[in-house]
Amino acid sequence: FDQEKKIKNRESFSFWIPSQSNVCCPFKLTLSSLIVARVEHLSPPAKMKIMVAVKRVIDYAVKIRVKPDKSGVETQNVKMSMNPFCEIALEEALRIKEAGLASEVVAVTIGPKQSIDTLRTGLAMGADRGIHVEATGDLFPLAVAKLFKALVEIEKPGLIILGKQAIDNDCNQTGQMVAGLLGWPQGTFASK
Repeated sequence: FDQEKKIKNRESFSFWIPSQSNVCCPFKLTLSSLIVARVEHLSPPAKMKIMVAVKRVIDYAVKIRVKPDKSGVETQNVKMSMNPFCEIALEEALRIKEAGLASEVVAVTIGPKQSIDTLRTGLAMGADRGIHVEATGDLFPLAVAKLFKALVEIEKPGLIILGKQAIDNDCNQTGQMVAGLLGWPQGTFASK
């Protein structure tokens, strides 16, 4: 049977739908003022797992300062928080779960030890589980995408949602790279 759900979205996010899924024709999306997700499934309804990437960044309300040697921005003793676009992606995943289309929401972060705080925030927002891949140093989008791909192959989610970009580097590349590495179709900059 068909079930239609309207999913409200405050901002932009990226999403992927695997071509091979336990859900028959998982989503047919119309990008307009609302995202309308039509799910056609066999009975009993199959529910999917959603993975959401969350990133630790300098809080958007902090006035950043350039280091004296001009090699970057000062990060010592600066308030850090979840990337605002990742918050939006996580909220969207939770809405999909509340609509009865998902069984589990898993928040994933890749970064230093301190990134665990970002996962705690995600769990407090309502994520069912959190996965932290500890990595030090600057991570380029391709490295993050390869790590995320490995997690996807282990976790086997039915849907991946990432924020449109991180406010620290504004790369907007990781999501597209993950989709490319997995060979999954993608939708970018979906908005209401």
